[in-house]
Parts: sequence; C-alpha cells; structure tokens
Amino acid sequence: MIIRYFIILLLIQLIYLIGFSEEVDINIFAYSVEDGYNYKAYVDGFNQYSRKNNLDIKVELNVMTRNNFTVSFENSYIMVESLLKKKNHKYDIFIYDYTYLKNYSPYLLDLKNLFPKEHIDMYNKQVLSQACEYDGKLLGFPISLCYTAIYANKVLLDKYNKSIPQTWNELIETSKEIIEKEKALNNTDLVGYNGFMYDADNGLCSIYEFIYSCRDSIDSPFPEFTSETTVNALKLLKRIKNEISSDEIFRSDSFFDINLFEGRGIFIRYWFSNILYSLENSPYILAKIPGIKEGISSTAFVSYNIGIVNDIDEIKKPAALKVIEYMTSREFQKSLILKNIIITGISSLYEDYEVCSIIPYCNVFSNVQPIIKPLYKTNDYVAYSEKFTNYFYEYLYNNGTETEESVLKKIDDITRIYYITTDLKETSSGLTILILFSTTLTIMILSLIFLFSKKYQGLFSFIFKPGWIMMIIGMIMILVSGFTYFGPVTILKCNLKFILLSSGLTFIYIPILYKFIINFPEINKYSKWVYNHKLIFFSIFILFDIFIDGLIQIKSYNIKDIIINDGENFQICYPSNVISIINWIMIIYILIIITIISLLIFIEWNAKDPFYDIKFIGSSIFINFISFTIHFILYFTVIENYVLYFKIQEVVIYFITITNYITLYGVKLIYPRLMKENKINEMIKNIRICDSYVKNSYMNVNMTTTNKSNTFAEREENLEEDDISNINISNINKSNKINERPSLSPSKSIYSRILDYHYNGSNNNDPEIKIESTIS
Repeated sequence: MIIRYFIILLLIQLIYLIGFSEEVDINIFAYSVEDGYNYKAYVDGFNQYSRKNNLDIKVELNVMTRNNFTVSFENSYIMVESLLKKKNHKYDIFIYDYTYLKNYSPYLLDLKNLFPKEHIDMYNKQVLSQACEYDGKLLGFPISLCYTAIYANKVLLDKYNKSIPQTWNELIETSKEIIEKEKALNNTDLVGYNGFMYDADNGLCSIYEFIYSCRDSIDSPFPEFTSETTVNALKLLKRIKNEISSDEIFRSDSFFDINLFEGRGIFIRYWFSNILYSLENSPYILAKIPGIKEGISSTAFVSYNIGIVNDIDEIKKPAALKVIEYMTSREFQKSLILKNIIITGISSLYEDYEVCSIIPYCNVFSNVQPIIKPLYKTNDYVAYSEKFTNYFYEYLYNNGTETEESVLKKIDDITRIYYITTDLKETSSGLTILILFSTTLTIMILSLIFLFSKKYQGLFSFIFKPGWIMMIIGMIMILVSGFTYFGPVTILKCNLKFILLSSGLTFIYIPILYKFIINFPEINKYSKWVYNHKLIFFSIFILFDIFIDGLIQIKSYNIKDIIINDGENFQICYPSNVISIINWIMIIYILIIITIISLLIFIEWNAKDPFYDIKFIGSSIFINFISFTIHFILYFTVIENYVLYFKIQEVVIYFITITNYITLYGVKLIYPRLMKENKINEMIKNIRICDSYVKNSYMNVNMTTTNKSNTFAEREENLEEDDISNINISNINKSNKINERPSLSPSKSIYSRILDYHYNGSNNNDPEIKIESTIS
C-alpha cells in the first residue's frame, strides 16, 4: 500500500512538472496596409523577452496584407469579424482597426479589471476612451497610432522671421504676409494651407479636427453642430480657403496630386509619416495643429488595437494577458519609439529625456488633443461620411445659397432623432397639447364630484356609482397615453401606451356591458349569474387585461427609425411579430365586447326607461370605432414629418377621450340645462305617467319597491325649476301610453326575437329589482 501510494504521488508530481514545462503557443492575427513590419517587431520583442525569462510562452504572428490577401482588402473587417465569431478559435489575440471596434466588441475580452490601474492610466485617456473603449469596456490597447500634424515650411518662416503659429488667425496672417512678399519676388505658386478635404473619409477627419480645434476651451467636448461655436468654425474655415488657399488645393490629395512637399506649401496638414519627415533636404518641420485660441489644438488619429478573444481557453488566458502586458508596457513601448517604429499612446514618453534627445517631434505628441472620427453616430459610417461631406463640400466649394446654419442643420439632421418637447424653439405644438391635455384631465377628475352630489344623483342612475368611476378612470387612461408621445421614444413608453389604451377601453366598456346584460328584456340565467357575481364578472376582464399587459412586458415593442432624406428623422413604436399577434388578440377582444354591446343596444333601442342613455352609448361606440380605425391605419401610414405625426396621434387620442367623456358622462351634466323652459310641464307629465306605471308594475312583485318611492303628487309639489338636474334623462320624452311587453313565443327564431325586442322596447325601469324578485 505504501509503495502504491508513493507511485501515485510520483505520477502526480510528474504530470504537474510536465504541465508547467509545456510551452504555451499564442496565435496573433493582424492585418496591415503595409508589410506589418511594426507587428513583427512586437512579436520578436516578446519572444526574445519570453526566452530570456523562461516564460514558456511563444507568440506566432499571422499577418494579412495586400500582398497575401486575394479578396478585397477594403472588406477585410468582414473576415476578421467572421473569425471572431467562431467558437473554436485558431487565434487568441487580434490586432484590429479601431474603426470596427463596435462590430468586434461582442467578441473581445474586457481588459479593464485584468490589468493594474497604473498600467491603464499610462495611456492617453482620450485615446483609450475614443478608440479602445466601447459600452464601458476596455477592449484593447493601442499599439500603432497615427496622428495628423502641420508640416511647417521652416525655410520660409526663417526667411521672414516668423514663428510657428499657435492660432488660426496667426496662421492666416503669417501665410498672407509670406505669400504677398514672395509674389513680389515672382514666386506665385505658394499655398498658405491645404485643408486636405478631398474625399469622404479623410475629408470627414479634417472637418471634425478643424471644428474641434475651435472649441471654447481645452476641456470642452466636441461642440454641437448647431451651436454658435461650430457656425463660427465654418466661417473661419471658409476664410482660410478664400484668403490663403483655393478650392483646387483644398480638394486635392496634397501628397499625390499637387506635391506640395516640394516646397510650395507654407503650412500643410497631413498624416504624420516618418518617410515624409525624414526626406533629405526637406524644408518642413513638424508642428501642432493650431486652435481658435492659444493652448487649444486638435489632431485626428487612427489606431490599431490589440485585444483578446472573450472565449479564449482558460489555460491560455494568463499567457495571453502576459503577452499584452509586455507589449503595452512602458519599457517596451519606449524601445520601439527609439527605433522609430511606432507612435505610442503613452504620452509621457514624449517627455522622456532619452526619447526626446533622439526623436525631434516630442513637443508635437507630448500633449496631443486627439479627436476620433464619428464612428458611433450611426450604424453605417460609410454612408454617413459620404452624406456628411457632400453637404459640407456643397457649402465650402459651391457659391450657392447655403449658409453655415443651413448646412449644419442638414448635417445634424443626418443622425439627429427629433421628438416633441415643450420647448417653443422647436415647435409650439408640444406645449399646446400639454396644456390642453392637462386642463382636460383636471376637468375630468374634478367632475367626479357630481357623482356624490344629491342634486345630480338622479342623472347617474343608469349605471351604479363605482361603474361611473371606473369609466372615468378608463377615459383618463386613454388621455394619459397621449403623454407617452413626449420626449424620446423608449420601449417603456411603447409598452405603457398599449397598456393605457387597452385597459382604458376595458374600464369604459365593462360597466356598460354589465348594465346591458342585467337589463336584458327577459330574465335569463346569464343575467342572473352576472348580477349575482358582479365582482367575478369584472375580475375576469381585468385579469385578462393584466395577462395581455404581462405578455407585452415579456415581448416588447421595437423602436423604428423613420429616416427622412434631407429632413428631420424621428422614431415610432413598431410592433414585432409577437407584439402584432398580441395586438390582434386585443383588437379581437375589444371588437367582441363592442359587438355584444352593439347587439344589446339594438335590442334595447326603443326601450322607454334608459332611452337617452342607450342613444348616447351607441354614439360613443360608433365614434370609438371610427377613431380607433384611424389610429390603427396610422401604424401602416408613412408620415414624413414628426410634428404632423405627433399632432395626428394626439388629436385621435384626444378625440376618443373627449367624445367618450361627453357622450357618456358630460352630457348628463349639460343636457338638462340646455332644455327649454317651456318643456318642463311636459316632462312633469311624462314623469307622472312613468311613476304611476312603475308603482303598478312592481306592486305584485315586491311591495318594498312602492314603499321606497314617494307619490308623484308629493314630488310635483317639491319640483322647482332649479332642480331640473335631478330628473333622470332616461325619463325624458317618454310616450304617454306605455304598453306592457307582449309575451314572446320561445318557438320564434333568435332573429325574430331580437327584432321583437328592438321594436317593442322594454319597460325595465329597475332591472336589478326585477332580477331580485325573480330570484326570490
């Protein structure tokens, strides 16, 4: 046993030693527009470091260049993305173009908590935040940077005793003076500044860079396109073009087309290049791009980042982190700078004495103020850059009617999403609708007080008091849904709008449905059940609403962008396939309720008791049907104006709310007041007949009914003109002769019985008493 135990321990130790001594291979994938020489320097440097320190880690580089990549190199990012998507990775580390950081972000490891804070803080914060971070994650480190700078003609500056300009005004004045003095010497080919705005991508970088150099202070963010700062920047840029350059120069690739580097340019804006800078007998020195004020500068930049795949093998993960830690360390970055291989993102290295004794452009990169091209403004950067530069070039190069304000609004509108606010600078519609809705909402809430006033109790006898409250709450829900159109469109607002509209209709119609069921001309088992189980009846519909609303929370709406060419984009709530099915379920559910109520209205149409209530309810349903049909059609109608879309939606919602309120509730408050004074006697006469009929009809059924009522003579003595509001509208204009409903033969068809109900009317003054008496 002891020997066996010893052998097992020995084997475990042997396996442990073998595992530790086994070399880990880390595969890096990269692509480069050149030969990838700088990447090879990284790999060779690490492998040498690994061997020296016995790390047992070996890095292998796979570089895709124009020479070994047969497919279009411009679409190389697609191949990189497809490699990243694969679960079984051949590659552990990727060196990628920051342009596609958003595309690659789901497949890269967040390095923020895997490296010491001191290591991360070495790097320029603006470079990291703009080129290496996305959605709060650090997805790589910059290992190959390129900045733009000014190539200043040192020969001409020295000739006229001029210093390198720190502001754009200084650049203009210096250029103008040199150009004028050189013209006197018959040198007419000088260019003050080139602009470098000739295509979509480079032009966009140049434009962004220039606007950023005109910001208010060094700590200011990139200014809004419609701000006064940006307007002034465009005016300054046009002044530079007109006074010290030309359309032809601004539109040219100054290196390949006009060759300004032969000495024709006084100040040339271009990407930093060791080749250009190291040209023999070159008259140019490198300088920072000027700003609107001294101390403010700007530079566009591009970056190639190094990152780790997020599902890397756990065994390889520590090795991969070690590789990146070394490659992005201060010492190794310094060694590459001294060899003139890279521009580093560690700005403090350009303050290092050893570095600056060899590298003459330390002052340019020591405190760079970088600005990235607008990669994240849209999902289609290429289309955005083309549209952006087309608008801008139309203003800059054509002598048209475009002003700075108009062209900047067009540019801003490419990505801006408009929505309704109460800001009068945008539109007065928002504030107007808000005031109208708020006022109406207040009136509706305050009008509930009439339900509890003895003076008006007779007006609301058709439906029980909680039912009226429920109906008003439903109307308020529909009205409040209009507030969801204010501000940016969100999924929460989309869901809330559906809930308010569907629940609002339920709250309006269920008390009405309840009343018509128990008010049916003939007592039946359904009427009895509904009457005896009022709470269950209402709960069924409310629970169904809650169920549907719960489904909406699980499968939410989508937000659809309505893109308007040369116009103002906006967003709308758009149902997904699942939401569309839920919508149809809700529509069918409401239609069933409306159909049942409509049938019952038809049956009760000539009823003498709830005469006016029936007519007003019928009007409400008809108007609702038309209004919601319009509301439904708007889902499939393209309206290319966000203000008009907002107005139509709000008008439909307000119309639905106010017509329901007036026809179902408000009319009971205003109708008696509108009656002419000479009809009072006729109303009194009709009420006498109705009262007499009620007493005779219910005396044999329930003696308590007649005991609860005062005699008509007593009520007639107390009737005052001011108390007209106590008269139930349902008792107005009844026929002087009221006949009892004839017995209907059960053998008749359903259609015939419905017609009989419709034409003969109903005398159910109090169906609840009738049901109670039948039950007893």
